[in-house]
Amino acid sequence: MVEDKILIKDESQYFISPRHAVAHDNPNSVRARYMGELLSLVLENEKYINDRELVILTSCFSTNDITGSLFAELKLFKSSYFSFEKKNVSEKIPALRNQQFFIAINSGLFKFKSFLRKEPSEIIQRVAENLDSDNRHTWNSLWPEADLDFNLIDEVTLIPILDYGILIYKLNILIRCMDNYFRKDKSKQDELTNLTEDFKSVISLNLPSKYQVFVNHDLIAFHGQFKRNIQYDHLARELTTLLELFDDTGVKLKSPQINNKKDGKRKLKQPDIVNVLLASPGDTQIERAFLLDKLERKFRTDGHEAHCQRRLIVHAWEDIATQSGYAQDIINYKYLKNVDIVLAVFKHKLGTPTSHSNGSIRAESGTAEELLYAINNNASKYPLGMAYFYERPPKVQLDAPDFQKVIDEWERLKKFKDSIKTKIMYKSYDGKLDLLNKACVDVAQNINELF
Repeated sequence: MVEDKILIKDESQYFISPRHAVAHDNPNSVRARYMGELLSLVLENEKYINDRELVILTSCFSTNDITGSLFAELKLFKSSYFSFEKKNVSEKIPALRNQQFFIAINSGLFKFKSFLRKEPSEIIQRVAENLDSDNRHTWNSLWPEADLDFNLIDEVTLIPILDYGILIYKLNILIRCMDNYFRKDKSKQDELTNLTEDFKSVISLNLPSKYQVFVNHDLIAFHGQFKRNIQYDHLARELTTLLELFDDTGVKLKSPQINNKKDGKRKLKQPDIVNVLLASPGDTQIERAFLLDKLERKFRTDGHEAHCQRRLIVHAWEDIATQSGYAQDIINYKYLKNVDIVLAVFKHKLGTPTSHSNGSIRAESGTAEELLYAINNNASKYPLGMAYFYERPPKVQLDAPDFQKVIDEWERLKKFKDSIKTKIMYKSYDGKLDLLNKACVDVAQNINELF
């Protein structure tokens, strides 16, 4: 009615426009007068509704409302954050929590949680209870289908809202971690814990279980990154990576499948067991030992095993008994045709080339051979390839006796990485814990989507 110029809004008051006020017998005029008086009554007295509740009603009532609201907050965050990021560190320390992007991301999280808690419905019902019977009827007529049932909302509508909300939550955590880093204030750690627990509680209490599964699945690895002190550069990289998921068309996330139907293109070599071959050159001993020790257990304790309904077994050449024969051939025979995933990890070296029986080069390295076996063969009977590359270059002194050898190995690895970029979507990692977190979630997502 405001758009049609039947009502005129003046601060918290609504008035009938002069054009319609004279037509007392006009049904629109009568209804507009009645609605104007009702809305003025509700808005002018905080016993009916306060400013916080007005924000919730106007931005969180319907799926269209909340989608638009979260999109706007993310867009505001992105534009204002990149302007702030250009400042010197000394300028950032006292200013972070006063920035527009901090306000936007907090507002977005507040709206997302209000939507999940169905607070608009509670506000509408409480206001109605405080009105007389005539006004109550008119008030309720303004809010059709006020009681949202998430089970009845189609996935195409609800999943983007959840994607927005998860992204906003992650950005909120990263920004607060940055602020704690600047201030060197360890007392704020409780704030992060409380924020996380509150978010998890909202999810568990309000979303149907089929949605809880994929939301929790997405958050597990993210939480694991912040159980230790993290440098600002790492936080900034993570934040920039997240923001790359969002543009003017929305959030470009690929949400895990909601249903548990295992109708993908790949068939497991063993029922209900996912066999993974860990492939890596000799300079990844620390990362390799960490994955062999932790990956299976983390997959289970983080809930992925229950979610995917599959057990994970990680294999490595260390499990093979000593025996005669060419080592790479033994590994290939023992594992390559019997695993579902080849998970390759690289640091600063590509590794030692493998050869044919006549001495000619077969592959650039054993790790390369194992990974290429997976990514060069798209048929479902071959294993799925996954690859992770360390994000930092090697540190070597100019006068070191092995300087040229280190540089040559690094160049070989970069050339190999470039050669496979059209065949596999690889990721970078920053240390063994980051690698474990990423690999665990990626393996679970691939199992859920492709097997």
